[in-house]
Amino acid sequence: MNPSIYRQAEELIPSMFRFLVLLSYERHHSKSIIGVPKIIQLCDGLMASGQPPLSHCEYSWDI
Repeated sequence: MNPSIYRQAEELIPSMFRFLVLLSYERHHSKSIIGVPKIIQLCDGLMASGQPPLSHCEYSWDI
């Protein structure tokens, strides 16, 4: 694995989840943009994938 990709993922994934948590507080036309249950689902999918969490992230946007 390319070390620069690993380092980028190591920085990106925590930032991405912080962004999603902040986004969960926002609303668009009184509808939540993303909810905490969806964020938890994304985290569960990442953990269940069996891939290293710092370098892989599976997600599905059904918003």
